[in-house]
Amino acid sequence: MLRPLLLFITLFALLPAHAEENLQNVIDNILKAHGGAELWHNTTAVTYLADTFSQSRHALGTTTRHYQYPDKFSISIDYPGGESERRQLSDGQVWDHGKQGSAPFAKATQLQAMRMLAPKLLLENRLNAKDLGTRKDDEGVTHHGIELTVDGLRIIIDSDAENGFILATWGIMEAMGQKMQFVTFYHDYRVVNGRTVAFKEEHYAMGTYTGHTETKEVKFSDTLPEVLFKP
Repeated sequence: MLRPLLLFITLFALLPAHAEENLQNVIDNILKAHGGAELWHNTTAVTYLADTFSQSRHALGTTTRHYQYPDKFSISIDYPGGESERRQLSDGQVWDHGKQGSAPFAKATQLQAMRMLAPKLLLENRLNAKDLGTRKDDEGVTHHGIELTVDGLRIIIDSDAENGFILATWGIMEAMGQKMQFVTFYHDYRVVNGRTVAFKEEHYAMGTYTGHTETKEVKFSDTLPEVLFKP
């Protein structure tokens, strides 16, 4: 499942700008591939039940992720032996196992949250989107990159230029004078309540493989309880 580091580094650095491309048509193509703009406009919350492999722990954990658009998120991962991860995000504040975290940690968690409903994020910020153009990878797939800036955070959505499926998301932030980059690659798309959702993810941080997630169930809802997002 590991991706070549060269792709990770150069995918968007080499994208030429194509003025002739109609960015809004590209966005429409992505939204259509994932279920349509109207459906995503009415999508506000989601829960993922999954298994996540942690490279650092060399262990498979049971994962639950909740996201209420645009800024409420929680993730819990339970590993064998009693180890766990617990993060909650609400209104720019983050907690780790109930203990409030730093501002950079909150931003990193927000980047993780933003990709949970990537089509929704793209739809709601389409007028401020930046076209990064297209390029072909070594397998002949044409990628189209779109960059969004939301609350001072950058997220790049990489889609298949032909079928519109989202192939990867790049989350980019500045912290302590360093540029930090978090990337997720997506596979195994399935339709859930009319929305096309990836059931397999590969995760990277700063160019290093950190693990992968295999989703078991996705639940969409209008709203989620506030208690999920604060200790």
